[in-house]
Amino acid sequence: MGIGSNLKSLRDASDLSQEDAARALNMTRPAYKQLEDGIRDPSMSELNAISELFGERVETLTGTSSGMRKIIPNDKIADGVNKIKYKNVILYLAREVGARPNVGETVFYKLIYFIETLALKRNGAGIVGEQFWKRQYGPVPVSFQAITNEMIRGNELDCVRGIYFTYMQTKYLPRVEVNGLSQDDKIMIDIIIEKLGHESATSLSNLSHEDAPWIEATDDGIINLELISKTNGAASVRMGRI
Repeated sequence: MGIGSNLKSLRDASDLSQEDAARALNMTRPAYKQLEDGIRDPSMSELNAISELFGERVETLTGTSSGMRKIIPNDKIADGVNKIKYKNVILYLAREVGARPNVGETVFYKLIYFIETLALKRNGAGIVGEQFWKRQYGPVPVSFQAITNEMIRGNELDCVRGIYFTYMQTKYLPRVEVNGLSQDDKIMIDIIIEKLGHESATSLSNLSHEDAPWIEATDDGIINLELISKTNGAASVRMGRI
C-alpha cells in the first residue's frame, strides 16, 4: 500500500473530508488530493504534519518500516465497560474542559486514561472499566468512539471539528446534564482536571510514555493497567496519583 492509499485510509478512519484534512495540514484541497492520488510525494514537513495529525510514524507512512497500525474500530465497546458511567464521565469532562482551546479528542483520550488509572490506584478499579490500546502518541480508549457516536446520535453530545494552530481538532460539548457519577467519581475526575486539564495533547502524550503500562505494552496491544505500580514515583506525582 502506497502513501496515497495509507493517507486515504487514515482520513476515512478519522471521518474527515479531503477539505478537512487539507485545512488541518495547511494546504489547499487540490494539493492534498495530489498526495492521496499519488501524483506527487509529500515533503518532509508535510510528512511530519501528517504524522502528527493521524498519529502515524513517518517511517510507516512511507513504507520504510513495518506495516500500518490497525485502524481503530469505531463500533467496539470493551468487555465490562459501564456505559452509563462512561457517558457521564464524558459529559463531565465536556462540561468542565471541553471548551478549553487545548482540549480536543486526544486530550480527552489521555484525561480518561489518567482518570481510570487514578481510580485503579486508589480504589482498585477504574470508574468505567475502560481498556486502552497502545498507540504511538499514547493510550487510546477502546470504547470512546462507539460511546461518543451513540451520544451524538442521541443528542447527548455535540461534536465540533475545527483548527487548533495548524492541526485538526475534534471537540466535544455537552447537550445534557451529568447524572450518574458518585461524589468519589467526581473527586477523581476533578483531581485529574486540576492536575492535567490545561496541558496540551503533546504534553499529555509524552507524560503517558513514562507510564509503566504503556512502556511494557506491545504496539497496538491492550495496555495492562495493573502495571501502574511499576511507574516511578516522580512520574506518578505528575500523573496525579500521589
